[in-house]
Amino acid sequence: MLFRKEKLNWRYGLSELLIVVAGVLIALAADGWLERRNLRVAERASLSRLADDMQVDINDISGNLARTRLGSEAAIWLMERRGEPFPTSDSLSRRLTDFTACSILDTNTSEYTALKSSGQLSNLRDAAFRQRLVNLYEQYPYVSELYDLDCRLLREGVAAIESLLEFGFDPSGETWPVSVTGQPSDILQHATFQRTVGWVANVRAWRARKEESLLTELDALRDRAIELAGR
Repeated sequence: MLFRKEKLNWRYGLSELLIVVAGVLIALAADGWLERRNLRVAERASLSRLADDMQVDINDISGNLARTRLGSEAAIWLMERRGEPFPTSDSLSRRLTDFTACSILDTNTSEYTALKSSGQLSNLRDAAFRQRLVNLYEQYPYVSELYDLDCRLLREGVAAIESLLEFGFDPSGETWPVSVTGQPSDILQHATFQRTVGWVANVRAWRARKEESLLTELDALRDRAIELAGR
């Protein structure tokens, strides 16, 4: 009888142990499921904010690209007018206004910066998307430098040719004065003016290509972020 009682106690103890182990495993599984769920919720929120940030950049860069193209067209027009009859004041003022427009790259990287600084970029589970995102934002400083170069060349060019203009250049105005010292066509014939126009035209051609490339990648990544957030 004593042996049977000890045998029963052993079985009872084993069953109790199994129940405890099962309870622990279930609790751990539940914790793991909850953690994965919270990470997924956070990932979806991050993807949505990234998509919003990229849409803002798309709008800004699209506007800059339109101004870049206008500036490039104006530069070509100004170079082609050399040696031709002097254009009308209205057309020259409009082209000079387009040519001297100088925009900056005002990017919205708040969510990417937050993810990177907190070490949470790895929470974006799609490795290909994550790498493309990093590659995109690493291009921004280079593009910003291109914008700065464009504006610097423009400022230097304006300073160099300002003496040709009878009333000078008013950066706050909408148009250039077209009255010049000497003959009206001097401004278009002057070597400094033509050289400045050529410099800026080249920089804006590079800039336009880079802006087009950025917009293509931003469009694709925004759509991918929206797709991933909806899964």
